[in-house]
Amino acid sequence: MKYQQLYLGILIGILLSYAGMRVIHHIKRAGGIQAAVSSLGQPAQADTQDKPQNEMSFSTFKLGEEAKLGQVTFNYDFVPENSSHNAVMQMFLHVGGAWEKFTPTDANGTIVLKLFQGLDNAGAFVIDLPKGYYNEYRIILFDAPDGQNADFNHVLWDSSLEKKMPLPALNLTVTSSVAPVNSPTLAYPPNPLEQVQGNGLTTVTLPVLVKYPVDYNVENGGFWVMAKGDAGFSQVWADQKDATQSSDVQNPYYEISTNLTLKDLKAGVWNAQIGLFKQSFGDPLVWDYPGAYFEVGGDSWEVRAPINRIPPRLKVENDHFELLDGTPYNFYRNNPSGKNAVQFVRGGNYGNAISWSMRPKFNTAGFFTLLGGVGCHYVRFNYNPDQYLQERVYRDTVDQVIQNIWTAGLYPVIAPQDLPAGNTLDERVNSGDRLMAMIATKYAGKSVWIEECNEPQEFTTWAAWKPVAERYLKTIRAIDPNALVIVPLENYSKDSKGAAASPITDVHVDLYDGHAYVDPDQVAAAFEPAIKAGLPLLIGEYGSIDASYLHKMDRSFQAMSPQPLAVAPWAFTVKGEDSIPLIEDGSTANLIYTPAGTVISQDFSTWDDGQRVQ
Repeated sequence: MKYQQLYLGILIGILLSYAGMRVIHHIKRAGGIQAAVSSLGQPAQADTQDKPQNEMSFSTFKLGEEAKLGQVTFNYDFVPENSSHNAVMQMFLHVGGAWEKFTPTDANGTIVLKLFQGLDNAGAFVIDLPKGYYNEYRIILFDAPDGQNADFNHVLWDSSLEKKMPLPALNLTVTSSVAPVNSPTLAYPPNPLEQVQGNGLTTVTLPVLVKYPVDYNVENGGFWVMAKGDAGFSQVWADQKDATQSSDVQNPYYEISTNLTLKDLKAGVWNAQIGLFKQSFGDPLVWDYPGAYFEVGGDSWEVRAPINRIPPRLKVENDHFELLDGTPYNFYRNNPSGKNAVQFVRGGNYGNAISWSMRPKFNTAGFFTLLGGVGCHYVRFNYNPDQYLQERVYRDTVDQVIQNIWTAGLYPVIAPQDLPAGNTLDERVNSGDRLMAMIATKYAGKSVWIEECNEPQEFTTWAAWKPVAERYLKTIRAIDPNALVIVPLENYSKDSKGAAASPITDVHVDLYDGHAYVDPDQVAAAFEPAIKAGLPLLIGEYGSIDASYLHKMDRSFQAMSPQPLAVAPWAFTVKGEDSIPLIEDGSTANLIYTPAGTVISQDFSTWDDGQRVQ
């Protein structure tokens, strides 16, 4: 899920509009790098239509904002009147006819608000926002019982449900997409320069741009720029005499161009943390951790799946999976009892592992083989659409996940975490279409299930999302007519009624994807309409840290009539790569589960044994 990327201070490279360079600030601004990439979070719970009253109440709720170019400071003062809670905030801002989601973060990751009953809880956070006029907002507070992680099944307060007091209005204009240079920064491109050496090894050059405010006191005429990591060590002097001044009168700063050089590298993916120091060193002015990832030798470092391990291509026709020649495909042909209790195919989610980290944990064929032993026949994961479009190394790391899933004999299901970034919704939709063309081209003729988008939250109705979904379908099928394509339900994919009433008929849809972040007794009402309308339904996500809740959800899927074609719980990852992990440790030959993961494993095993969960 999407809260999924939300967490921990993940430093994702973004392209600046004028130079395509990655920017690192002295303090990672709240919601800055993370939120600029895409709207992330646990969307399903953000829709609180099933919880008509707020649990928390406030005697004071103040919110103010101040914009400086593309950087906005939000000042808040909240006084709870009925209870105290730790809470994680999600902020939805309306701009250009669409809603964008941001989660306040600081240098340590997601900000957890300590809200004490009867006391002023004041503070500020900073978000980099795209250019535009922001006229509405919505704030949702999720419980964070341990003071660190949000429980996205527990909404404490939703501004859209507030009825007792007037809330501050939003009248915010952001005049630039560029953040002001308030302190020294570094920028560098996502794809560095390579030069093969005479010994067959490679030298990599990282062009670096140092920026600093015009009134900044540069110590001893320059800065030290440093790269350190498994790619080696490089240090250069950025001389103030080489500085040039920006031409932007609204954002005056100086910049110095220099190069970092890393030698004797073999083919592979390498890492370099990048730092900026005063001449006397001391604490870094900037330190980018985990730093830059780049590859040497193209994708030659990838470990390819053996051809005999890759499962056959499938399609969905007449509410069942079949081979391309029309032969029905039985996932349980080697275990006939696996279809006795329930008809739906079981799979799992690798979550946001590859969208949170260039080196996700347990990205091995062995780990995915263990997931096959749990009862998973496919593995779904989300990837970062902006990085995929912009960074060659990221595309190849995503492909390595796919190769490992294939090697385990399973089907990879790949979904961009959101629409790509853009200043308008039209820009984002167009970039999403380009992304679908790129994916369809790379995996044409291969056993990859392509999902158009993970929870297209910018589209709150099926009527708004349907034409975009059709466009993406046509783009994919023009490249690979036999691709297995998944269309997510609109918004947070939580309700199938819209698709049931007006399905896509102009072009074939293999699966519709619904995400069951609902109460167990609401599963049938949310998703049976699509199934009864004849739509092939995948429950692509359901999850919680609450083991008993997951067990109830499994019983609800079991009780559906008719049942979906497939279901997959969220997420077979570990703490640190997701907020509601199913795995405690996946590094050994036997999986060690969280309590929630134990329930999923037991329920899957019960179904595989031909029994119904009780």
